[in-house]
Amino acid sequence: SAVVHDPTAPFMWNRVFRPLMWRMYADMLYMELFIAASDTKWTIVRPPQLVDGPISGALKVDHIDPPKGKHKITRDDLAAFLMEEVNTQTYLYKWPMLDV
Repeated sequence: SAVVHDPTAPFMWNRVFRPLMWRMYADMLYMELFIAASDTKWTIVRPPQLVDGPISGALKVDHIDPPKGKHKITRDDLAAFLMEEVNTQTYLYKWPMLDV
């Protein structure tokens, strides 16, 4: 999810696309807060743009600030992160943001 403002994101993203999609982001924020207030176990993963390619092995994860990187990861990187998270629950009750 892109609810968090990332000052390192490309100019077009922060100044053009994100402002045009503010309603969608408001809905996403509401959804995330609704899930966070629930009694279920949750982790809300915030990947950047997803692209095709192999696992990079260089995934950066942060649950406070967006990690600095390319603003895109492979679907394989995301899948590997999700499988690891299911097993370890390292980011249980957190909003991890991903990048490479």
